[in-house]
Amino acid sequence: MIAAGRYKDLFCLTIDTGRLIASVLPDQGGKLASLTDKATGCQLLAQAAGASYRTIGLTSSYVEGECSAFDDMFPTIDPQPGGYPDHGEVCRVRHEYSVSDTEARLFCRSSLLPFEYEKRFFADAEGALVVDYRITNLSEAPLPCLWAGHIMLAGCEGGEVTVPYEEGAPIEICFCDNGPLRAGQRLCFSRSLAVSQPFSSEGSAYKFYFTEPAREGRLRYSRRGNGPDLLIRYDADRLPYVGLWMNNGTFKGMYSAAVEMCTAPFDSPGKAEARGYPVDLPGGKSLLFRLSFSSVPGRTLP
Repeated sequence: MIAAGRYKDLFCLTIDTGRLIASVLPDQGGKLASLTDKATGCQLLAQAAGASYRTIGLTSSYVEGECSAFDDMFPTIDPQPGGYPDHGEVCRVRHEYSVSDTEARLFCRSSLLPFEYEKRFFADAEGALVVDYRITNLSEAPLPCLWAGHIMLAGCEGGEVTVPYEEGAPIEICFCDNGPLRAGQRLCFSRSLAVSQPFSSEGSAYKFYFTEPAREGRLRYSRRGNGPDLLIRYDADRLPYVGLWMNNGTFKGMYSAAVEMCTAPFDSPGKAEARGYPVDLPGGKSLLFRLSFSSVPGRTLP
């Protein structure tokens, strides 16, 4: 069921999948602002404090905005010359929308680069929230770009992200605040890096990328008895890389674990291309992929 609703002080589309309640903001980049488990009332996405939503425009600071839940990052995360604003254009602009009994379609066309962007929200037979994407290069020339899911999950003590990599997979640190890691440091993945440490307003925040493609498109946040787990499935052949951004207090006093499946790592097309990762969307072609979000019974972790 899809209906008009309110998220904080903004209009939203409310999508009831039978197991989840989702709030989508057409006027704020088509953002998935809230995802709640119906059975328990547990909020699965990180929420910013306050009753008023902090909006952003095309030239606003992304991090001074709401900066929560799930924003789409396209065509970049870090800014770069040539029409690539900080955290991308898509999350900053109003989307047109249409609604039927079974799905909500959102659409925008870039004012900076030659692309159009469409996504459809609907429920599957098991009550998962499904999002289908189509991103089309409207020009004849290749479009350097990357897509990343900026999915900030609501953190909890000892919560753990399960990733589609074996221990020992290579990673590279992007940043680390108040911790022993440093940008550019290359390490082997160990499970301890994917666990939120005890919350503190002076706690650390860090982000790293896996530098090799994932073996499957499956990420899970386990809440260790603090509500249901969230399972995210996606097309790993279209989104082959994964970043993790863990924040236990340094950034805005929030407690969150952000997962970022993406077409290329390292936060901008320029940085990814310089390291040998493909970033071009061919002229006249579309990038199509699917994400699904499922609330599943929590599991006990060692």
